[in-house]
Amino acid sequence: MSDQNVAATTSSSAAGGAADDTVLSLDADENPSMAGEEPPQTIILISKEGRRLPVARAALMQSELCKTTLEGDKDASEIPLYHIEGSIVQKVIDYLTYHQKVPPRQIEKPLPSSNMRDLVDKWDVEFIEGSANGDVSTNGHSNDLTPPAPSSAHQEFLFKLLLAANYLNIKSLLTLTCAKLASLIKGRTPTQIRTIFNIKNDYTAAEEEEVRKEYKDLIG
Repeated sequence: MSDQNVAATTSSSAAGGAADDTVLSLDADENPSMAGEEPPQTIILISKEGRRLPVARAALMQSELCKTTLEGDKDASEIPLYHIEGSIVQKVIDYLTYHQKVPPRQIEKPLPSSNMRDLVDKWDVEFIEGSANGDVSTNGHSNDLTPPAPSSAHQEFLFKLLLAANYLNIKSLLTLTCAKLASLIKGRTPTQIRTIFNIKNDYTAAEEEEVRKEYKDLIG
């Protein structure tokens, strides 16, 4: 190869290298994640009705489902929750925001009491015993052995919250909700439980007596 050809080849390679550097530079400008930009610190949860509800990324990491989603896509700024109502999504956000800084108290199992005040901290009591619109409904039963039955609207709220906690895999919220539902059963007769949860009794008197005898150690 002549000296002229060698020079031409070297010049061409240098020009190509410069062009590659330009392309890489442009790619980095167009893709912030390549430039080391921080992921979004506020995540939008989209509810069943299309409500857009903001929550801090750090708080949302308490949900194993959302944590997996955000770790899989660092640039994600929205998570659709199209089967969960906005009021329930907001309650979940309230819970995650509070417990981002205040670890939830461990709930003893089996429940030593049917009174939630004996089981969890005040904030969680007010959170789980509030009605679907967020109002606290304690009815002054702080010294009662068995708390009063919740309204049908509050029961519906509890079950929806339970399903949301289970789907989002928020273990502490799931445990809290299960404990509240269990507290409604503890210390009550089968008849009272059926009344609270509007359960139809399909047993005859003889069948019910047979069940009572079989499980007398459990139901007394």
